[in-house]
Amino acid sequence: MSQRYRWLRIRVEAELGLKMDDICEAENRSMSNLACTAIMAYCAARKARKALKPNVSKSTTFVLPEWVPAVQWGAWIEARKKAPTDFAKKIAISKLEALKEQGHHPAAVLAQSAFYGWPGLFPVKAAL
Repeated sequence: MSQRYRWLRIRVEAELGLKMDDICEAENRSMSNLACTAIMAYCAARKARKALKPNVSKSTTFVLPEWVPAVQWGAWIEARKKAPTDFAKKIAISKLEALKEQGHHPAAVLAQSAFYGWPGLFPVKAAL
């Protein structure tokens, strides 16, 4: 068997729990036609795995709480290299809320992170 199909054989056998010899016999193919059989089996396994994935609802959209200053929030979002997902935004709000409870003003925390280009939210430094 060629070296470049060895990884595919191992991957297919691991995903399907079947040996490639059994797959080849079921498809009435010879071991010389292993690449075609392996790719067919691999594709079937991927389709089966995708069908088993839970359907995540995209209906939950992020809503910015009223106590978060929109201008500083927007500046922090723009300063990030990669736009955060709704889940990441919810985590950021919970972090911002924890910092607020520690006595840090949310506008100052957001402005500091936007100014320094930080993707995260941290306690306010003494001199900004």
